[in-house]
Parts: sequence; structure tokens; C-alpha cells
Amino acid sequence: MIDRGRKLDRLAWKYRQLATLRARREELERAGASRFDEAEALERKRAFRRIAREFPGALRELDSLPASVLRQRAEAVEAARSAPAGATIEPWIPLALDFHAIVRAQLAERRRPRGGEGGVGAQGRGTLVTAWEVLVRRHGSSRPVLEAMLFRDACS
Repeated sequence: MIDRGRKLDRLAWKYRQLATLRARREELERAGASRFDEAEALERKRAFRRIAREFPGALRELDSLPASVLRQRAEAVEAARSAPAGATIEPWIPLALDFHAIVRAQLAERRRPRGGEGGVGAQGRGTLVTAWEVLVRRHGSSRPVLEAMLFRDACS
């Protein structure tokens, strides 16, 4: 199992990466351009894949949050990383960790062969719940509230 510090290090990395990608997009848009040149577009696509592989669902944050908020989130996660055990941290941080872990597990489950050894039988498929249902139960808030925490400016 990955320890809390490692999880927070990786989450901070994600937000730094997203902030850099978003800032570049904002710069391009301010300059009046509508797309990246071919080489930069390819590099961005590779970066998106690296991030999404470890943090499925993260690209929605890239689309919905400005670079300034993504930088604030990286700083908040870094502060949580250095906070003493038991210290209060931003409530969206454990939510983000749970969100990515649940979606990652569900994607892995979908990739498993059906039936046979290691696969999910008909009964197992019928009992899978969505990531949002799990998050609502774990975090005691409605889906709209949790989505707002993840995909809107929860730092201000």
C-alpha cells in the first residue's frame, strides 16, 4: 500500500502538471490562437495520457479550472504533505484521492476478462456501483456538492 505522503506527492505532481498545461493553453488563447502547433499538440497529448493513466478523471479538472486554481491546489496539497499527522487539510484533497482511486479501480475491473478465473461473473457485474455513489457514501455529501469541490474553485 502506498503511504499518505507518497499519495500526496503524486497528487501535488498532478496539479503542477495540470497547472502548467492549463497556463500554456491560457497563454495561447490570450494570443488569439486556436490551436497548438503539431509538435506541441503531440507533446500535450503524451502529457495528458501520463496524467490520466495515474489519475483517471483529472483531465476534467484541466478543462474546468484555471491555471491559478490548479497552482493553488498544488500548493494546498504540498502544505497537507508537510502538515503533522492529524492536522486539518482541505476537504477536497481526500475527496480527490478517493475519486481517482475509485475510478482507477473501476477501469481496471472493466478491463478484466469476463467469466472464468479472475473475471467478474454476471452477479459481480450487477453489483458494481459508480464512483459517485461510493464517494457520496464515503464523504456524506451529494454528488453536486462533491463535483463542485473537485471541478470548481474550491480553494477560494
